[in-house]
Amino acid sequence: MYLFLHIRITKDQFIFKNEAIDGVRSWLPEVSLFDIDNHSDTTTIQAAIKAMEMAEKVYIQIEAEPETELGGTLKILNQVMKKPSAVIDYQGRHDTLDKILVRFKDKLVAQDIQLPQKVVDFFNG
Repeated sequence: MYLFLHIRITKDQFIFKNEAIDGVRSWLPEVSLFDIDNHSDTTTIQAAIKAMEMAEKVYIQIEAEPETELGGTLKILNQVMKKPSAVIDYQGRHDTLDKILVRFKDKLVAQDIQLPQKVVDFFNG
């Protein structure tokens, strides 16, 4: 199983449209999709962690807004440390997350490539 995990860190608790998930669904229909945010409950975070454990490869896209609570994101990042086949595509700015992700520099994907190409290259590479 391949997993695309989208994490949104935002002040707004109710954002239902997700262009990244919709895009991956059309580019790579065989990839499993999971969408969480910093407002997700513990059960949802645990389900995301379980999906990561089961996946052969995990592509994590994080979209962050400044000055917001991280919620369950830290639990997900702890799991990323244990998963050699996981990468992180970090978009946005968040002071705390910027500092944490320094430890993940070997897992961060390039920002100069469009999302469709990054995702297809990762899962087909």
